[in-house]
Amino acid sequence: MSSSAVDADGGALQSLLPLLKSCKVSSVLNSNGAEYGKKFMLDGDHQTCWNSEQGKPQHVALKFSEPVDVVQVQVMFQGGFVGLPCVFYSDVAGDDDDEEKQQQQQEQKSKKKNKKKNKDELYRVTTWEPEDGNSMQTFTMPKAAFHRCRGVKKLRLVFEDSTDFFGRVTVYKLDVLGRVHA
Repeated sequence: MSSSAVDADGGALQSLLPLLKSCKVSSVLNSNGAEYGKKFMLDGDHQTCWNSEQGKPQHVALKFSEPVDVVQVQVMFQGGFVGLPCVFYSDVAGDDDDEEKQQQQQEQKSKKKNKKKNKDELYRVTTWEPEDGNSMQTFTMPKAAFHRCRGVKKLRLVFEDSTDFFGRVTVYKLDVLGRVHA
């Protein structure tokens, strides 16, 4: 898969999938990973897909081998099975999180048993409303949210609902564009 694009400043963007360490999904239709598993939304083949089981919400969790700057996310859904809204989370806390950080620090102090930082802690980045259709859709992270998209090692896409009555989501292609964090 060789997606490339240019950001607002004219810098070249690259697919960050080669830096993907792991991908986890909330569910797989009928637990049939051989036909509908997560690998199929990342393989670049428009004939294969990840298909979730029914239920809400559904999610895709990506973990990168090194910090990256996420600029765009591209998704090709199956019309009628579109996850929306799509809420993005990352492991990077932004500067506007001072109050949130203080509250979390208080909670951590009260838990003397757990002296390590919670490695699974994620922060809300932004929300995207994809269209209900079959075409490739590109979402560019807004500048106001970019502070949470720099130096990311974990990115989670949460589909809070679906255009499918049963809450299923079908993704034929997923790509994350950006660059290695400097």
